[in-house]
Amino acid sequence: MRRLSNRLRKNRTVCEESVKTGEILLYSSQHVMANYSSSMNGVSSTSEIIRVATWWETLLRVLIAVFAALTVGSAAAMAVDYRKRRKKGAKK
Repeated sequence: MRRLSNRLRKNRTVCEESVKTGEILLYSSQHVMANYSSSMNGVSSTSEIIRVATWWETLLRVLIAVFAALTVGSAAAMAVDYRKRRKKGAKK
């Protein structure tokens, strides 16, 4: 492991690529932070954020709830059927 790290430190290409990668990461993080801070202009501590749901978001939540209820109902019916079959098998 130590030999590998020594070889990598002495390799000019690896060092140059490391510097380029570091510059790219720094630039991209500054870009993200600049966009985030500019998006907060006009927002103060007394501002109210009102959540507005579109029709398709509401529909999606309703569908998720319906299918969750169907899944729970199916699991319960399967459990009841399993218990009935198990009791029938024990009686024979």
